[in-house]
Amino acid sequence: MTGLKPYVDSKTFALLETAAKVTGELGIEWMVTGAGGRVLLLEGVYGLPHGRATQDIDLGIMVASWDHYHALVDRLRGDERFQPDPKQQQRLLFQGESMLDLVPFGEVETEDQIIRWPPDEDFVMNVIGFREAYADVVDVMLDGLKVPVISPVGLMLLKLVAWSDRHWTQPMRDAADLAYVLRHYGTILTEEVLFDEYIDDIEASEYDVDLASSRVLGRKIARLGKKNAGDFILALLEEELQHETDSQLVRDIRRQMSGANTEQTYTLLKSLKAGLLEEMYK
Repeated sequence: MTGLKPYVDSKTFALLETAAKVTGELGIEWMVTGAGGRVLLLEGVYGLPHGRATQDIDLGIMVASWDHYHALVDRLRGDERFQPDPKQQQRLLFQGESMLDLVPFGEVETEDQIIRWPPDEDFVMNVIGFREAYADVVDVMLDGLKVPVISPVGLMLLKLVAWSDRHWTQPMRDAADLAYVLRHYGTILTEEVLFDEYIDDIEASEYDVDLASSRVLGRKIARLGKKNAGDFILALLEEELQHETDSQLVRDIRRQMSGANTEQTYTLLKSLKAGLLEEMYK
């Protein structure tokens, strides 16, 4: 997909251009995640409908140490357009309005893929799936600037992990992006690809394209997530779907999925789980 050119406003371009320059100078690998990644890839490249609006850019940054991470922050703060956010340790404000969230992963993770911000280690984040998602990034070109953007599969993986962590405090933040990918993944794949490459999933879904695409998405999450992240997502889906249409995950996604009822949303997630299981245990 390299060479495709979605539109971004001048402020977002300036933010990404600066991030690309500084990470390049420090030898830091990075990717745009979150809703910003959805806008760049799914809306800008695939031409899908506008989803949840976002005022921030989330970057996953692969660092060798906390010193490596702080070198990046210090370099960015040397640019007068960036200011620290007094309330969010991982966030910088850009030109007083846009927000840049920096999520480190890599050698700063614990064995259970948790990061704890020094020096007090009182700010904790779950980074399960970030390494895996980075392995599947899509390079998007913006006026000569190469921007590594999270793939639709990687976005679904990370948003399921994020929903598990914070749905009680921010119930709709992640559900909106989960609903968006579930709703449009068939369009991303295309019916031609579904029928040519995934006919078994089409038949297992009784020729329902939405269910088949959700099943394929589950397969791709399993391949991308491998053992650790795959097990986490499977455990989440098993816990939630045992409640059927009373599941909090089902209800949260349904509220963000225009035109779908609770039963349809539950069925889509069941199909996602079926694909995940088939790929993990084939």
